[in-house]
Amino acid sequence: MVLRFLSYRSKYFPKGTLGLAIGNTVAPCTVLGRYVTDLYDVIENWDAVSRSLTGGTPQEDIAAVEILAPLRGRDVIGIAKNYLDHVKEIQKTPSATVSAGEPQFPMLFTKRGSSIIPHGAQIYHHSTVTNAHVWGATIINDISARDLQRDHKQFYIGKSLDTFCPMGPYAIPAFQLDWKNLMLETRVNGELRQCQNTTELIFDIPTLIETCSKGITLQPGDVIATGTPAGVGSSQKPPVFLKPGDKVEVTITELGTLSNVVAAADALPPSCDPVRMIPTLGFPTRLDSLLLNLPSGKRLYVHVLEPSDPNASANAPSVMFVHGIGESTNTFAPLIEASSINKTHRLVSLDLEGHGRSPLRPELQELSIDDFSESVGEVLNVLGIHRPVVLVSHSLGGLIATTFAAKYPSKVAKLFLIRPARPSIPELSSALISRAAGILAHGFSPSILMPLVNAGLSKKTRETLPLVASKIRSALVGTDLEGFARAFMALAQGTSIPNYENISAETMIIIGREDRMTPLHSDAEYIQKKIRNAQFLVLEDVGHWAHLEDWKRTAEEMMKFIGEHHAPSRAISARL
Repeated sequence: MVLRFLSYRSKYFPKGTLGLAIGNTVAPCTVLGRYVTDLYDVIENWDAVSRSLTGGTPQEDIAAVEILAPLRGRDVIGIAKNYLDHVKEIQKTPSATVSAGEPQFPMLFTKRGSSIIPHGAQIYHHSTVTNAHVWGATIINDISARDLQRDHKQFYIGKSLDTFCPMGPYAIPAFQLDWKNLMLETRVNGELRQCQNTTELIFDIPTLIETCSKGITLQPGDVIATGTPAGVGSSQKPPVFLKPGDKVEVTITELGTLSNVVAAADALPPSCDPVRMIPTLGFPTRLDSLLLNLPSGKRLYVHVLEPSDPNASANAPSVMFVHGIGESTNTFAPLIEASSINKTHRLVSLDLEGHGRSPLRPELQELSIDDFSESVGEVLNVLGIHRPVVLVSHSLGGLIATTFAAKYPSKVAKLFLIRPARPSIPELSSALISRAAGILAHGFSPSILMPLVNAGLSKKTRETLPLVASKIRSALVGTDLEGFARAFMALAQGTSIPNYENISAETMIIIGREDRMTPLHSDAEYIQKKIRNAQFLVLEDVGHWAHLEDWKRTAEEMMKFIGEHHAPSRAISARL
């Protein structure tokens, strides 16, 4: 099946997304259930994602969506005079600035990123700048202000006026096209003006790429316009110029038809989208000094609190806190304050990758539970903590903690699990994937955020502790959407069950009676049965977030369970 990528905006995707066109319909493009919103991302990671690209939901009629240019926000590199017949006709025009014969080298020009408009959009007339003929060709409709080219003796300004680069409607991978045999046709108001084949190019595609890349860094997704065939209006006898209302259609074999209408001469100047900034996710700047570099290449925010009691041993026991999806190190602050655990214990808190102040690695395609659990071990090793620790966790953090404890039982003394998650089961995976995709596409809109938070809070919390609900909402809204969605996907696809029988650590499981995120507390009950001698405690008037909804009781239970802990650990040999 030919992959036809279509960028579009609809009521379901008001900020725009990337889709796969199937017949007269379009479906949002997904990779492993996660929405992919930008074609640049697909191109840059093609080898990793090409086999996993599928159409998701909802599926919509193309006629009902707003089509966007497939690649926008960057300048376009164009090739001038790359069809011999076009060179000959240009030489005959009064404004000709070229010498006779074929050019000896490809002639390059650029079109500003702000000039790109999508299929169906109007081409602004720019009557206050020029009344010259405008023209387009190939997959890029290369519109030119000929009088500006004549006056300035160069291409740039005459080709880069806003809206002068219609693009689309589709983008199709190279392996599905015969580059050496594409037919180009251009019509104005239905009249055929251009008709040539790419076999007639003076410089073939490899030569153009070689020339453009000499001394110029080509980024993934950069566009090269390969030239326009003969038939431009300024070469007609007499010259024929486009006028308001003219409909220009460019058709290319297998690429479809790009159609645009010239706007009225008195139309208001268009408001072009700002140039798209390429995201720098994974390249932190001001937070560099706060990030711990791990051997795996991860850079995590890690907070270490030494015991506050001056009489505490330099080899004080260590407690590590592992948060859940959409949380950060801050989520355990009330628990730590209420328990006074910091008097006698060294506390280590980390932001999981893609959460809080820990960035995602730019080359990373997906997160996994195993990857998260290895982060726990890496942090302990880098900090020089080699004796068994206590792991305090919440939700997804519980699955991470039990995975680590099952794989490295000698490194964990105790597990204090607040509403721990278990490996996903097939009947829940699709729902989790759908939720992750929805949040990635729409963000934490009120329609998503309120039901999500309310489902996890007890009735008492909702009615008497509004600050708790506000803290949870603020934490979720402030979470990086990509990190949140990838963690959700890790949970949905984390079907590998930890070898719970290997866990030797004493274990306490805390859940809230009114946690409606998991009916009948099936996750916690499942884990209790799997871990030898695991204790189980249900807190009344508490939901999903026991450490926030009833932090005092949870702190009491934590201190009672941890007690004097175990043999002290070595002093930290590597500090932040």
